[in-house]
Amino acid sequence: MKCQEDYISDLIEIRESPGKGRGYFAKQDIPKNTLVVVSKAIVMIYADQHTPNDAKLIEKQLKQNRKTFSQQHLAAFDAMYGGPDQKKDLFTKFNYNSFRAHQRLDVQYIPALQVKTPDVGLFTVLSYFNHSCVPNTTKYFIKDQAFIMTTENITKDSELFVSYAANEQNYFNLAGRTSGLKNYFQLCDCPLCALQQTETYTVLQLKLDEHLKFVRSPVKNDVEEVQLMCLKFLDLQKEILELNNELLVLDGEIEAAEYYFERLNSSKPAYIEQLIDIVAYGFNKNVKSFLKPESFYVLNKLRCLKQMHMDQKAFLEEFKQYETDRFGSADHIDTRYAKWLKKWTV
Repeated sequence: MKCQEDYISDLIEIRESPGKGRGYFAKQDIPKNTLVVVSKAIVMIYADQHTPNDAKLIEKQLKQNRKTFSQQHLAAFDAMYGGPDQKKDLFTKFNYNSFRAHQRLDVQYIPALQVKTPDVGLFTVLSYFNHSCVPNTTKYFIKDQAFIMTTENITKDSELFVSYAANEQNYFNLAGRTSGLKNYFQLCDCPLCALQQTETYTVLQLKLDEHLKFVRSPVKNDVEEVQLMCLKFLDLQKEILELNNELLVLDGEIEAAEYYFERLNSSKPAYIEQLIDIVAYGFNKNVKSFLKPESFYVLNKLRCLKQMHMDQKAFLEEFKQYETDRFGSADHIDTRYAKWLKKWTV
């Protein structure tokens, strides 16, 4: 899909958002997986263009683009947020309104080592979306175009949110996520940030931290110790599921699951399938749609199944259905993930 002008669905409109300025709201009920915005960057800095002189490059691009973009585009740029001090200079506006354009979806689930330096773009239409760590839309990019799609059914008059923090190294680390958001505001009042400051969450995270300390130890633990700790780890999963909170995701749970899987897969314990699921999905199977694993982790599960010589067919079908639900088709799987499918499937 290629467009020269921005596309904004008739299903949404800009309204005043209490405490947040303006934002996009649903004019009527919007189904899950609805494309609501396609926007072309007014300025785009690609990964291989980053230099200490980014400010000059941005200024040069904008000067060139002013000749081709519509007056509506340019007026939207001129009205952009300039930070707490409302500075009007170009670099400040870029700093507060740009998006890191990873060429894939749901990047909060990609480990830092899997993410290269991203492209960065300034999109006038996207700048009206307010932030939530629990967004009801997902954004993805193809070159200098951004696409916004709903990830759940949105009721009339509800606000649509994107996550400004989706590219942080560890999305579920509250301190890290908060630090990444300081460029936009000091405090986030979303449900996930509120949950992570409760006593219930803190107690569960401390239990997981015990496992992280164990798996990160430079001393190689013997198999009996690993088995005992793994059983405690699975008990923690039961605690989380019993709370029936779809936002309850702990910081570091997949790292611990990976360790237990790698140490125990040769002995093939009865609970190996549970471990594989945690490696792929994390503890909480009821997470909101935006927290469901990016395809990297789906492929990671295929890797585990292959390593254990377990059947992959049913899970591949589940993966195709997941992608079909999001995009209306799964045709892209064989090309987009060809390298990994060849490596991790039988």
